[in-house]
Amino acid sequence: RLAFVRQSGNESEQGSDLVLRTLSSGAEVRVAHDPDSIREILWSPDGAHLAYTGGSKAIPHTENPLYAGRKLITFVSTENTPGQIFAVSAAGGRRVPIGMEGAREARWIDGTHLVFDEQPSPYKQRTVYWADIAGGAPRILHKDIEEKFWSVSFGGSKDGPQPSPDGRWIAYLT
Repeated sequence: RLAFVRQSGNESEQGSDLVLRTLSSGAEVRVAHDPDSIREILWSPDGAHLAYTGGSKAIPHTENPLYAGRKLITFVSTENTPGQIFAVSAAGGRRVPIGMEGAREARWIDGTHLVFDEQPSPYKQRTVYWADIAGGAPRILHKDIEEKFWSVSFGGSKDGPQPSPDGRWIAYLT
């Protein structure tokens, strides 16, 4: 099976669809919809569930900085609003919100548990959480607090907590 995102073509239901395609038959099933976006799709180790980030929006900002002179130059930067991590059965059904808005870097620990982190603005702390996809409040595993600024900018999208293959350990930068 292949999981992918398709922009909804239905005018009454704009947004993104999380679609599963069975490669042998070509059959497709929509397992989730978000009115804004779906990104960062992750299969559970057993293939029974998917986790994804939904609801974030890309807001383009254009600028014409003074140092560019009188030439017609426009620079575009994109601001991404925080999203929400969700889990859904690969068979479809109700999507379950995991953690809080702004949580990021989700990874599967096993077939029913995720680890993720949160870095609220002004980026002076980072908290690593463990969550059950059945719902409920996530459990705090570790919290970093810095007086000036907390950042791991060199990691790109790989700087979040990483579970060991057997799910018994969580590695994270601190």
